[in-house]
Amino acid sequence: MRIESRTLWRGLLAAALSTVLGSAAAANHPIYIPFTLENNAGTQAQNLWLADTANLGNPPFQLTNQVLDGPFNGSAGNIAILDDWTLNAATHLATNVQPQLVVYGVGGHLYKANLKTIAPVQQFSSGSYAELCNLIPLDQRPFAAAKAYVQAVVEPVGSANTCASGTGMQTWLIPANADNTVAPVIEPQNWAVLGAFTDPTNNSFVRWIVWTGNAVAAYKANFSSSTTLLVGPPAGIAPTLIGRVDGNAYLLSGSDNGTIHTDSLYHVSMTASGLAATYSYADGSPCSTGITTTGVITSSLPDTANGILLYTEPSSAGYGVYSVPLAGGAPTQIYADGTGSECGAIGGDSVSAGYVGVDEANVPSGFQHVLGINETGPVSQTPVFLAGGVNQFAFLRYAIDG
Repeated sequence: MRIESRTLWRGLLAAALSTVLGSAAAANHPIYIPFTLENNAGTQAQNLWLADTANLGNPPFQLTNQVLDGPFNGSAGNIAILDDWTLNAATHLATNVQPQLVVYGVGGHLYKANLKTIAPVQQFSSGSYAELCNLIPLDQRPFAAAKAYVQAVVEPVGSANTCASGTGMQTWLIPANADNTVAPVIEPQNWAVLGAFTDPTNNSFVRWIVWTGNAVAAYKANFSSSTTLLVGPPAGIAPTLIGRVDGNAYLLSGSDNGTIHTDSLYHVSMTASGLAATYSYADGSPCSTGITTTGVITSSLPDTANGILLYTEPSSAGYGVYSVPLAGGAPTQIYADGTGSECGAIGGDSVSAGYVGVDEANVPSGFQHVLGINETGPVSQTPVFLAGGVNQFAFLRYAIDG
């Protein structure tokens, strides 16, 4: 899976939901996919519907006609969809994705609906909030409501702050089988589930990867106990998970001294964790637009066949593309643009014939084109120009090996 972390790009992630479903079930067996409607101003999602993608002649089913709580910027951050899936052993990606449960907020409360069959909507926990900041599904295969969770970040009732302020928020952990009698577990400040380690043979759950507020820890399935894996990223806001395959993950943590921004890359696993590299660039660099002091700007894509993670990182004069072993090791820079006028992000859903696609935008004009970068380098390579140019907006969505 390609991962991007940048405020301006979050809206692109919503499209990923429907692309993996394909021929996910036999004919006539319903597959309900939630979707919302956007208001004219593009600021809120209103109504929540279920579309039966296995029986396209059936009309959609409406779960609510109310405005949904939470931010809406083209992404699905204000609803959580819990899935079951099958592992593609070659690509290590999920296939045959089967939606199981949807969670959303209305009027200061959370609700859930079964996605296997049409059933009454239920209130999801006894919690109430002043503002819903986001919902994150925490599912594992095979799906079981007793082993799945939803992480909700909220501004609590009585809070004078807003989600946009980034202060005063609470993190709730709620089991997927909760009803209106179950209180959410309120976790420590800045606590966050970043992902999960999985078994490489069948993608079954191994451990949750959790930022505790000052360390990275591995939690058991029911969050009953944990093991500290890494101490190093600055305490406070959680680092960003930029890549994870099976039992290996990479995290990127940002810091700033007022003039220089520094990103620290960490490798994390159950057996060994540590700092892999640091990158620094001047505040206000061409490709750092919109960044916060603790934020990061990156895009990434694992190449599981070659055991590497490919990712981008800004520089003071542009950006670079890097490769690092998934199992841990030193990164290698495979491409650099120092013109000061181009910014790039990895595109597509896989590498193709040893090349990774990069969506590159011209900073002055905003026009966009697509490049092919040889994933073995060298850093001085001349990329393959694929599409786009002046007065055009080209980007890569899929890659086909060949």
